[in-house]
Amino acid sequence: MTGTNGFAGRLAATFIHSKLTPLVIAASLLLGLYAVIALPREEEPQIIVPMIDVFVEMPGASPTEVEQRVTRPIEQALWEVAGVEYLYSTSSPGRSMTIARFLVGENEEQALVRLNQKLATTRSSLPPGTSAPSVQLRSIDDVPVMSLTLWGTGYDDVRLRAIGRQLQDVLKEAPDHHDAELILKLYDLRRESVMRESRTTINAKYWPRNADEALAVTATDHPLNTAYRQTSGYWEMVYGIARHGIVPADFLVENNAEGLFLFARAEPYVERLRQAGFVRAFRNAEWVATNCEVGRSLMEGLRPYIKQILDKR
Repeated sequence: MTGTNGFAGRLAATFIHSKLTPLVIAASLLLGLYAVIALPREEEPQIIVPMIDVFVEMPGASPTEVEQRVTRPIEQALWEVAGVEYLYSTSSPGRSMTIARFLVGENEEQALVRLNQKLATTRSSLPPGTSAPSVQLRSIDDVPVMSLTLWGTGYDDVRLRAIGRQLQDVLKEAPDHHDAELILKLYDLRRESVMRESRTTINAKYWPRNADEALAVTATDHPLNTAYRQTSGYWEMVYGIARHGIVPADFLVENNAEGLFLFARAEPYVERLRQAGFVRAFRNAEWVATNCEVGRSLMEGLRPYIKQILDKR
């Protein structure tokens, strides 16, 4: 039984028996390799999408009146601004909000200047009694990745707003990428050459056995004074970030435990240091060691370890 090959079959047969097929395959592989090598790439690409909010108040006006007399003239004016890609507007009682989104890669400062210049020429066309346009610059980082809507029968606006604030506080307790970026910056700071030398010196030579030895390093002529001030000051700054709630304490401490190693050696003599005039000595480290679960756990292991080292020295 014989059959006739179609176009695809004839094309395949041609390549199967052609001596050029290996060369075509090799050329395709080389082109693909070149594309991978030549393709621009960044570890942390910066995507700039300028977005600007424009607010105008018109007290006592209904949403329909605000839309017709305020929002529409502003939209018409903003469409004339170079680089504007999209406009989003909301008209509510006594207030108009318009969001101008510019093309990707537009310079934020130049976009803001152009928009302000256009609004300045539009101000005279707005009805009497309206406020001057208020402009607020936003970035892509301000766009939420998740939005939550609270609703329930029997709950008025006041109760829902109170619940929303409580929910916001709970969500803030979870670390996010901003917290991670701060931790990485703190890590870079302690890798600085002078700081690294000071840390190495303190970890090797600061082992006080009594209050007098702990207090001696605070003298400016003591060989360890510079390293002690730099190291203890750095860790107080770091733990202050946790104490004031800027970053979740447990998340910060589990990535910055070295400061507690210093505090554990000074802990028996902290009160003596404060009585000598250093009233804020190790305040933030002490707070982390007593109020942070990770800090308490670390100190439980550090105290016997410090005692063991001192017994062998």
